[in-house]
Formats: sequence, structure tokens, C-alpha cells
Amino acid sequence: MGVEASPAPPEWLKLLGPIPEAEGRLERGPETSDRAEPGDRIRLVLGHRSTRLRIVTARFSLEGTILAVQDLILHHGGNVQESARATMDPRISSNLGTHWVSEGSHHRPRALKDTEHAALLNLAGALLQRARTGPEQGTPSVP
Repeated sequence: MGVEASPAPPEWLKLLGPIPEAEGRLERGPETSDRAEPGDRIRLVLGHRSTRLRIVTARFSLEGTILAVQDLILHHGGNVQESARATMDPRISSNLGTHWVSEGSHHRPRALKDTEHAALLNLAGALLQRARTGPEQGTPSVP
């Protein structure tokens, strides 16, 4: 008798996967970091930390411009992490981004590919759309 392979996670639990319409916990609130530009933060938490967890976070300026977006996957109880993060700085017309894989104390960063950067921008837009139309938990309704 062999060991059964665990089933593949749904597409929405994969890095840069689609934003599901109704899964997860959506949170929206003001950006509270002292170092960040004032604005809005939207976060979607999917899955469960004991198996596979995905956290997608986007920050927007008060005018609605995307400032940063991150997609983070944690599995094996958080011992393995994969993330893609991009920061958009309209002051210098530059987009900075990194893809990370961390396993224990081993970290492998690299620059984002153009397709990954585009996927992060799409995720930010999808998060904003879901926050406007979908159910939220823990925060008031979005206008």
C-alpha cells in the first residue's frame, strides 16, 4: 500500500490564482502603517494555516491608485512560503517587485517576471471589485 498523494489545491489557493467570488474572509480598512501613504487596504484570507493558507493584500491611495499588492501562500504549517509582491511608486514611474520562496531558513528571492507583475495588478483589481460587490466579514459594507 502506497502513500496517497494529497489532492491538488483549488486554483484560488495557488500563487497568482484567481480571486474566488465567495470563499475566504475579506477585510477592508484604512492603511495604518506609519511608513505608508494614507489610503485603503483590502485583504482576502483563504484556506487554513494548518493545510494551505493564501493571503492577498492590496493597498490603494486615497484616489484609488494601486500602491502595492502581495500574494502570499503558506503551506506545511507555514514552514514553506511563496509570495509575489509589487510596489508601484507613481512618483518615480517605477514598479518594484520580488518573488520569494522560503523553506525554513532557505530564502530564494528573484525579480518578478512581467507576467507575474501583470497578474498582481489583476489581483488588486479583482480584490477591489470583490470588496465593492461581495460579502465582507468584520468590516462595514463597502459603498
